[in-house]
Amino acid sequence: MLARVLVLISIVILAACSDKSSDEYLNSAKQLMDKQEYQAASIELKNAIKQSPELAEARFLLGKIYLAQSAFQSAEKEFNKALELKYPSAKVLPLLSKSYQKSRSDVALLELPHKDDGLSAEQSAEVAFYKLQAMFRLDQQEKVNALIEEIQLLETASVFKQLAFVYSLVIKEQTDAALEQLATIIKEHPKQGDALKLQAILFARTGQLAQAADVYLAYLSHYPQDNEVTFVASRLLVELNRTEEAEPLIDKLLAINENNGLLNQLKGIARYNAKDMASALAFTEKAIIATPDDPALRLLAGYSAYQMNDFEQAHQHLSLIAQDLPADHEALRMLAASQLRLGLSEQAGDTMAALEGLSDKDNALLSTVGLALIKSGDVDKAKMILEKSDELTAESAADLTRLGLLKLSLNDVSGIAKLEQALDKKPQQAFTRQTLATAYLSTKQYDKALELAKRWQADDSGDLQALMLEATVYVHQQNKALAKQKYQQILAKDPKYVGAHMALAELAIAEKDYPSAKQSIEHILAEKPNHIGALVKYYAFAVANNNQQQAFQLIQSRQQQNPDNQALRLLLAKAYLYQKQYQDSIDTLSDFPKEGAPQIYWQTLSQAYYQAKQYDQLTSLNQQWLEAEPNNKEAVISNLVLLNSQRKYDKALVISSDYLQKDKNNLEVRLFNIHFQLIKGQLEQARASFTTLEDKAKTSPFAKGLQGQLQLADEQFKDALPNLQAAYQAQPSARNVRLIQLCLRNLGQQQQAREFLAEHVKDHPSDGESLMQYAQLQIANDVDGAIKSYEHALTLNSKNFIALNNLAYFYLERQQLDKAQEYAERALAIRPEMPDVLDTAGRIYLAQKDYGQAVQHLARAVNQQNVKEEIYLNYVEALLLNGEKTLAQRKLSQRTMKQPASVKKVTSLKKQFGITP
Repeated sequence: MLARVLVLISIVILAACSDKSSDEYLNSAKQLMDKQEYQAASIELKNAIKQSPELAEARFLLGKIYLAQSAFQSAEKEFNKALELKYPSAKVLPLLSKSYQKSRSDVALLELPHKDDGLSAEQSAEVAFYKLQAMFRLDQQEKVNALIEEIQLLETASVFKQLAFVYSLVIKEQTDAALEQLATIIKEHPKQGDALKLQAILFARTGQLAQAADVYLAYLSHYPQDNEVTFVASRLLVELNRTEEAEPLIDKLLAINENNGLLNQLKGIARYNAKDMASALAFTEKAIIATPDDPALRLLAGYSAYQMNDFEQAHQHLSLIAQDLPADHEALRMLAASQLRLGLSEQAGDTMAALEGLSDKDNALLSTVGLALIKSGDVDKAKMILEKSDELTAESAADLTRLGLLKLSLNDVSGIAKLEQALDKKPQQAFTRQTLATAYLSTKQYDKALELAKRWQADDSGDLQALMLEATVYVHQQNKALAKQKYQQILAKDPKYVGAHMALAELAIAEKDYPSAKQSIEHILAEKPNHIGALVKYYAFAVANNNQQQAFQLIQSRQQQNPDNQALRLLLAKAYLYQKQYQDSIDTLSDFPKEGAPQIYWQTLSQAYYQAKQYDQLTSLNQQWLEAEPNNKEAVISNLVLLNSQRKYDKALVISSDYLQKDKNNLEVRLFNIHFQLIKGQLEQARASFTTLEDKAKTSPFAKGLQGQLQLADEQFKDALPNLQAAYQAQPSARNVRLIQLCLRNLGQQQQAREFLAEHVKDHPSDGESLMQYAQLQIANDVDGAIKSYEHALTLNSKNFIALNNLAYFYLERQQLDKAQEYAERALAIRPEMPDVLDTAGRIYLAQKDYGQAVQHLARAVNQQNVKEEIYLNYVEALLLNGEKTLAQRKLSQRTMKQPASVKKVTSLKKQFGITP
């Protein structure tokens, strides 16, 4: 790309130094056009025009180049200029009409003469046909009919005459006849673009969408540069689920506008159909940025994320549209499953409670949600889920077991019956036996537990768990002698059976027979030196006897002997933590695998980082912790701190709001939640939340800052200031700076606000946001200072396009045009379509008297919506300076200026360039 730019620059320089005549430039351009080297040809033509502004042919040829490059407005300007300079209308009018047709300049198109003496009958038919299309779009039916009749009288076999007849059929709503006529035309003229587009439109209008799509594809095979049809075809193909055919078209358009919401939506659907869920989610989320309230986008994003097991994203998207979905929608099941995987058991319960049209296949999800609700303490919601499950039939042992556990957890003894039914099922029988045994023991049905143990032994005499169950029953019945006998019987069969040794140790501890307990533990460690439970008890015995160093050394040596044993690493890290050797604890867990890490890992390392005051590492760790355990309180708080610093307020608000549904009384999360509500403009919610805080909860600097913001919103500026200052002293963030400035200005203390900002920028030179505010203030009376501030801002962020654009403007004002252009080009590279940036670049080119470049940049600026009057008039001025008086007059007539300065400039331009009203 750079090489190409350098070549073009070289051509311009050589052209400027050349002694070629305008005719030589013109001939050179024609040769280049024959080779389709349009860029170089346009430079030659511009040089010819520069030497001979009245050279009509150069204007005409330049218009042809612009038309070939789809720069329709530029083509219109050149063709109009060629007409003014008396270039043969027969050559210009057909191309000018086509330019107007392409740019949808319907009003201008109607003004074109189609009966010009220089036009042949075929050319008249073409120009008239494009005028007919404009009238049709403007709903001027009488004029359309008259023009159709006029075209039919032309003595020509032109395809445009035939197309005009088709429009007469369309107007009469004779669609079948119109399609039949179009088929004949296209058979004779397979590349006739207007015929193909009209045929596709009529097919679509009559519901023949597949045929319409096929015609659009045929059209694009001949005219691949028509982006408007490419867009329509892409959308239609996706609607027809022909996404493989649509995707190349979508990709082409995305290369032009990668942030277009609908294009990203179409691409997301295509990727979803291709089972590329990661890309489907990525493109759909880009579309959501453009259209956040579109439920179809949320649904697609939720489905994609769920298929990737990204339950957090699935929940985020599906929860926003859950209330709009039918009560039996499959997405609600996905939402409930995602909530369950995220630990959001209450929300999963709500989703399942609202779900209708349940079937037996939903039993597993219902029972799992119910058990999760019990674990989180939401008994009422679990009962509601249980009622729904009772309406279904559970068949599998797993479902029966879960339902049995759910009922027992709700003190419903009929759960035992479910477990007994599950025991009759062959799959997962061992798990069911253990679960039923636990149920019998927890409900003190010791006789049934003993009966189960005996039956279990009868079925499998070698299963020591059956003997363990019998022994456990005896423990509960306070028959310790018989229990010990059974444990010894187990050990006789398997001397290394750890469960029996641990049970004997527990019995000894209960009887305060510590030597026997220690003996049992030492026996386990002799057989299984790395047994975690035994090592923990051994350490506990040592701590109780003030002799933990020996036990600690034992744990340390076992870990050193078994460096790959993760459980030993965790135990050693915990022991280091207990002994206040924090860095050793951190080092021990430094390369611990985080995926699937147990709770003790996060707790131990988090505590070690905190005690060692390594807060950055703590924040990073807790961010990962949150991914593993979204509802862990400590991880939530640390992540809110991180997300706040990263300005990811939407995500932080979701995390804090979700957590408060689990723990409404957590003060830190409540304060953060109010903070994010204020940032997002949810003033009433923030006020209601703050009001519910206890008075003692409002004394921290952070809480005072929140109160100050609420007082600021209520225009209680005097009361707000000390609260905002307290928050700033604790945290001198850019947001707190802005709030204090706003408060001071509303108190009429403009100078104090400026001095405060200046002092802050001096004390915090890396605060780029505050620096930009300060630079803006400096513009009024200290431009040199503003320049320094903006240049410093670029050292903090080289892509700060506002700083770049403002510096370009300042250097333009000082006539340092080389520096101005350097900054302007850097700004354009970042924001190539931003009107203010384009305006600055255009004004620099005006100052350099490069009016063509000025027009090009300012034209792009005014093509944006709601462009400022000042920029619009700069464009008009550039047109006038570039000799495009007709177009300039038309542009002036198209917009009424409202600002006094704009009205004054219009008067000045009219006087300067001799424009009459």
